[in-house]
Amino acid sequence: MNLVHRLICRLRERLTPELGFRIRQPSGLAARVDSVEEWVIYDEIFQGGEYDRAIDRMLATADGRPSTVLDLGANVGYFGLRVFDRWIARKGNRQFPFRIAGCEGVAAIHAKLVDRAQDNG
Repeated sequence: MNLVHRLICRLRERLTPELGFRIRQPSGLAARVDSVEEWVIYDEIFQGGEYDRAIDRMLATADGRPSTVLDLGANVGYFGLRVFDRWIARKGNRQFPFRIAGCEGVAAIHAKLVDRAQDNG
Protein backbone atom coordinates (compact mmCIF):
# COMPACT_ATOMS: atom_id res chain seq x y z
CA MET A 1 0.00 0.00 0.00
CA ASN A 2 1.52 3.34 -0.95
CA LEU A 3 1.91 6.28 1.41
CA VAL A 4 -0.92 8.38 -0.06
CA HIS A 5 -3.37 5.47 0.20
CA ARG A 6 -2.33 4.80 3.82
CA LEU A 7 -2.81 8.48 4.70
CA ILE A 8 -6.27 8.50 3.10
CA CYS A 9 -7.22 5.36 5.05
CA ARG A 10 -6.01 6.88 8.33
CA LEU A 11 -7.87 10.11 7.66
CA ARG A 12 -11.06 8.21 6.85
CA GLU A 13 -10.72 6.20 10.08
CA ARG A 14 -10.38 9.39 12.13
CA LEU A 15 -13.24 11.24 10.43
CA THR A 16 -15.74 8.39 10.28
CA PRO A 17 -17.68 8.02 13.51
CA GLU A 18 -18.02 4.58 15.03
CA LEU A 19 -21.70 3.73 15.30
CA GLY A 20 -21.68 0.31 16.94
CA PHE A 21 -25.34 -0.68 17.13
CA ARG A 22 -27.49 -3.65 16.19
CA ILE A 23 -30.74 -3.52 14.29
CA ARG A 24 -33.12 -6.38 15.04
CA GLN A 25 -35.09 -7.53 12.01
CA PRO A 26 -38.72 -8.74 12.26
CA SER A 27 -37.31 -12.24 11.62
CA GLY A 28 -35.35 -12.00 14.86
CA LEU A 29 -31.98 -11.71 13.13
CA ALA A 30 -29.75 -8.79 14.09
CA ALA A 31 -27.54 -6.71 11.81
CA ARG A 32 -24.57 -4.98 13.41
CA VAL A 33 -23.72 -1.54 11.99
CA ASP A 34 -20.37 -0.12 13.06
CA SER A 35 -19.74 2.78 10.67
CA VAL A 36 -21.39 5.26 8.34
CA GLU A 37 -20.20 3.23 5.35
CA GLU A 38 -21.87 0.12 6.77
CA TRP A 39 -25.05 2.13 7.43
CA VAL A 40 -25.23 3.09 3.75
CA ILE A 41 -24.92 -0.56 2.68
CA TYR A 42 -27.37 -1.74 5.37
CA ASP A 43 -29.90 0.89 4.31
CA GLU A 44 -29.65 -0.10 0.64
CA ILE A 45 -30.11 -3.81 1.34
CA PHE A 46 -32.54 -3.91 4.28
CA GLN A 47 -34.50 -0.66 4.12
CA GLY A 48 -34.37 -0.11 0.36
CA GLY A 49 -34.88 -3.77 -0.51
CA GLU A 50 -32.37 -3.45 -3.33
CA TYR A 51 -32.00 -7.22 -3.81
CA ASP A 52 -35.34 -8.47 -2.44
CA ARG A 53 -36.91 -9.35 -5.80
CA ALA A 54 -33.89 -11.40 -6.86
CA ILE A 55 -33.63 -13.06 -3.44
CA ASP A 56 -37.33 -13.93 -3.40
CA ARG A 57 -37.12 -15.34 -6.92
CA MET A 58 -34.12 -17.50 -5.93
CA LEU A 59 -35.87 -18.74 -2.77
CA ALA A 60 -39.01 -19.63 -4.73
CA THR A 61 -37.05 -21.38 -7.47
CA ALA A 62 -34.88 -23.37 -5.04
CA ASP A 63 -38.03 -24.34 -3.12
CA GLY A 64 -36.06 -25.52 -0.13
CA ARG A 65 -33.60 -27.72 -2.01
CA PRO A 66 -30.08 -27.52 -0.59
CA SER A 67 -28.21 -24.83 -2.51
CA THR A 68 -25.23 -22.52 -2.16
CA VAL A 69 -25.59 -18.75 -2.30
CA LEU A 70 -22.32 -17.19 -3.43
CA ASP A 71 -21.74 -13.61 -2.31
CA LEU A 72 -18.70 -12.20 -4.09
CA GLY A 73 -17.48 -9.01 -2.44
CA ALA A 74 -19.47 -9.86 0.68
CA ASN A 75 -18.24 -6.88 2.68
CA VAL A 76 -19.57 -7.47 6.23
CA GLY A 77 -22.24 -9.96 5.16
CA TYR A 78 -25.44 -7.97 4.83
CA PHE A 79 -26.52 -9.68 1.60
CA GLY A 80 -26.19 -13.16 3.10
CA LEU A 81 -28.00 -12.01 6.22
CA ARG A 82 -30.78 -10.60 4.04
CA VAL A 83 -31.14 -13.94 2.22
CA PHE A 84 -31.54 -15.69 5.58
CA ASP A 85 -33.92 -12.94 6.77
CA ARG A 86 -36.13 -13.33 3.68
CA TRP A 87 -36.14 -17.13 4.12
CA ILE A 88 -37.41 -16.77 7.70
CA ALA A 89 -40.05 -14.27 6.53
CA ARG A 90 -41.27 -16.79 3.90
CA LYS A 91 -41.06 -19.99 5.94
CA GLY A 92 -41.31 -18.81 9.54
CA ASN A 93 -38.41 -20.97 10.71
CA ARG A 94 -34.62 -21.07 10.83
CA GLN A 95 -34.26 -24.44 9.07
CA PHE A 96 -32.21 -22.86 6.31
CA PRO A 97 -31.38 -25.32 3.50
CA PHE A 98 -28.78 -23.02 1.96
CA ARG A 99 -25.09 -22.55 2.45
CA ILE A 100 -23.97 -18.93 2.11
CA ALA A 101 -20.39 -18.57 0.90
CA GLY A 102 -19.21 -15.00 1.35
CA CYS A 103 -15.97 -13.96 -0.30
CA GLU A 104 -14.27 -10.73 0.78
CA GLY A 105 -10.78 -9.80 -0.42
CA VAL A 106 -9.92 -7.04 2.06
CA ALA A 107 -8.42 -8.73 5.13
CA ALA A 108 -9.79 -6.29 7.74
CA ILE A 109 -13.30 -6.46 6.28
CA HIS A 110 -13.05 -10.24 5.94
CA ALA A 111 -12.31 -10.44 9.68
CA LYS A 112 -15.54 -8.49 10.35
CA LEU A 113 -17.43 -10.80 7.99
CA VAL A 114 -16.23 -13.88 9.85
CA ASP A 115 -17.04 -12.30 13.23
CA ARG A 116 -20.54 -11.29 12.16
CA ALA A 117 -21.30 -14.67 10.67
CA GLN A 118 -21.30 -15.88 14.28
CA ASP A 119 -23.74 -13.17 15.48
CA ASN A 120 -26.92 -14.95 14.38
CA GLY A 121 -25.81 -18.52 14.90
